[in-house]
Amino acid sequence: MFVPFVITVYVIYSVFQALDRFFGFSTPGIGFLLTLGIIFVLGLLSSFFFTQRVIQWFESLVVKLPIIKVLYVAVKDVLKAVMGQQKGFDKPVLVEIMEGSNFFCVGFLTSEEVTQFGLTGYVAVYFPQSYNIAGNLVLMPAHRVQFLNIEPKAAISFTISGGISLGDSLKKLDQREP
Repeated sequence: MFVPFVITVYVIYSVFQALDRFFGFSTPGIGFLLTLGIIFVLGLLSSFFFTQRVIQWFESLVVKLPIIKVLYVAVKDVLKAVMGQQKGFDKPVLVEIMEGSNFFCVGFLTSEEVTQFGLTGYVAVYFPQSYNIAGNLVLMPAHRVQFLNIEPKAAISFTISGGISLGDSLKKLDQREP
C-alpha cells in the first residue's frame, strides 16, 4: 500500500509547486496558503448582499446565451444535487436490468415518475460510471427497481470504484450509529 501514499504525496507536492510558480513565490507553500486565503475571502464575499446581486446579474446574462445556458444550468443542477441542501443522489437503488436475468446495477433514483415522456410506472435511475465523473440516466419500470438500505455515500463510493470500495462503509442504514 506504499504506491497510493507516494502518488498522493506527489500530487499534493505538485499542486503546491504549481501554485507557488503561478504566483511567483520562491518559498514553498506560500502559493497554497494564498489560494486558501483567496477562497476564504471569496466565500465571505459571496455571503454579502452585493456579491449575491453580482452573481444574479451574471447568471441572468449566462442564461441568455443558447449553448452556454445548457452547460451552465446542467453543471449548476449537478452541483446542487451532489453538494446542495437537497441532495439528488440520496436514494441508492438496485436495478434488475433484464427481468428474470439476475443482472443488477447499483444506481440512484433521481425521479419517481417520468410521465412527461409518456411513461407511466417508470422511474429515472442514474448510474455513475466507475473511475469516471460521468454516468447514464435510464428510465426503468418501477417494479424492477428496489431501494438499497445503505448510505448514499457508500453506494456512490461502491459504484465509482467499480465495486472495489466495500469495507465498513456499506453498513446498512438501520445499523448506523447515531
